[in-house]
Amino acid sequence: IRARHLYSEGTSLKDVYRVPKGFTGAASYLVSGTRGNGRAYLGSFDSDLSPLKHVALGTESRFMDMHVEKDGIVVVGWAKGASSAEKMDGLIIRYDASLNRKKQVLFGAGGEDVLPAIAPYKDGYVVAGFTTSANTRGYWDILVMELDRDFAIRKKTVVGGSGSELSCYI
Repeated sequence: IRARHLYSEGTSLKDVYRVPKGFTGAASYLVSGTRGNGRAYLGSFDSDLSPLKHVALGTESRFMDMHVEKDGIVVVGWAKGASSAEKMDGLIIRYDASLNRKKQVLFGAGGEDVLPAIAPYKDGYVVAGFTTSANTRGYWDILVMELDRDFAIRKKTVVGGSGSELSCYI
């Protein structure tokens, strides 16, 4: 078992992914989490757990799930400040295998939107989360979207009752 101290107090590492065979980057492991300043963090590490590169967003945010593809990574979560300084907007970002940001889309419509799960689907993705933007009965409603590879919405469904419904896994 190998272990390495990564960062100082306040850093919260959420997930570690072993990179699949065929990945075009140099990374053996990908790690997501939150830095002490509340900003989403994504890092790549070689097989000896030495850091290769890391990126962090410039606003309060969280990466909650990732899908590793042959030539890059797609992460989902939330970021504050896009539609309102106090509200969370759903976030999806594509990075190439070297962690260079290629595309970013925020989903929000005045309420709060969180995207904690992503899965490949057909020639795109399915993301699941929760929203108050389309709320009609409760506080949080379940949000499921089918997206193409450019993150354009193909289908969107919001389901909710009188309470709070949360969708966190696909």
